[in-house]
Amino acid sequence: MNYSRPEIVSGQMFNKIGSPSLQIELPRVIAIVTCFNYARYVGQALDSVASQTYKNFDCVVVDDGSTDDSSAVIERWIEDRKDPRFRLIRNTLNCGQTASFAIGLAATSGEFVAFLDADDLWFPEFLQRHVEAHLNRSFPVSISCSDMIQIDDERRALCGTWVGTKFEEVHSQLFPTIDAEHSVHIDPGSSGLKFFENPEVKYIKPSYLEHPWTATSGMMFRRSALDLVMPKKPNDLRICTDGYVFLMCHYFTGSLVIGSALSAYRRHGNNSYSTNPVVGHPLPGALTTIVRHQEIIVRAMLDHLLGHYDHFAAVFSDASVRGLVRALFRKTLQYNVAIQDSRLRGVIGRRRMLEDKMRAKISFLSQLVPWRALMRADR
Repeated sequence: MNYSRPEIVSGQMFNKIGSPSLQIELPRVIAIVTCFNYARYVGQALDSVASQTYKNFDCVVVDDGSTDDSSAVIERWIEDRKDPRFRLIRNTLNCGQTASFAIGLAATSGEFVAFLDADDLWFPEFLQRHVEAHLNRSFPVSISCSDMIQIDDERRALCGTWVGTKFEEVHSQLFPTIDAEHSVHIDPGSSGLKFFENPEVKYIKPSYLEHPWTATSGMMFRRSALDLVMPKKPNDLRICTDGYVFLMCHYFTGSLVIGSALSAYRRHGNNSYSTNPVVGHPLPGALTTIVRHQEIIVRAMLDHLLGHYDHFAAVFSDASVRGLVRALFRKTLQYNVAIQDSRLRGVIGRRRMLEDKMRAKISFLSQLVPWRALMRADR
């Protein structure tokens, strides 16, 4: 006997003769909007959340000790909308991005989480397209990302992409593509699920510091993965938390890339990550800023893994966690950062640590003095 795949419509799964056989609910998405002194923009950000075609979400706005009128603007917006899905949490002091993420997570529950910076915008299909990507039957991952356009202070478009040719390269290379029959379509009218052709999504295999990602407002995470990787020392990573959690999640599970731009990154001159204007260069921020932030991220990742090694090894594998610890240790040596942590010897081993240090020193010296000059000196 041949069995056809059930079709899911309006939250119910129907069998071949059309009678309801199982109740299926859409996953709940937690939208966490973080705000610090963005009174001018936060209302537009909340409008973009309220306009989502995907309706099964809760939104918590974390005002991180703003000294402008941000809290008042958020309160008025919530009062005017009278939408129970939205609520405000105020930090009495400015705690930084990591702490604000953690506070928002602690106050919510849901299967997926998306963060929105209060100066950015989501397009109406942002949540829907990301949930559809995560519900594919080919590649379960912990994170998805989509491209972003860049806008100015007045919401005028400056650039149609966040990372330029990198997204195009991803879609031109032979990465596995999720087959249309393995994709899910969510009807925004009925909130029903159908197996339907979906805009192209690429699966990127797990790797370390190789896969380009977008900014905070272009990502969606599985809540279970965030609970595992979120740093427990928020003061060590006040900004660039998105880069930290993306790199951790992608290393262990891989990620999904949605080809379309589904959100907007606003450049207003006071961005935490980059104050650079759009000049046509593919990098969104100044190179020195990127390197400095990567160093902070690498140290935070290393500390978190060492502090929760057994937990990570139980979820993934001892070999994969050990491999990431050693890769991070090597990266700190490239930054010329001396890590004095007795836990490293237990994970990597004293001999391998000495080998890595020697390789780093040789690499550093080779950059200072050309090999040809050394050979001439020997003669």
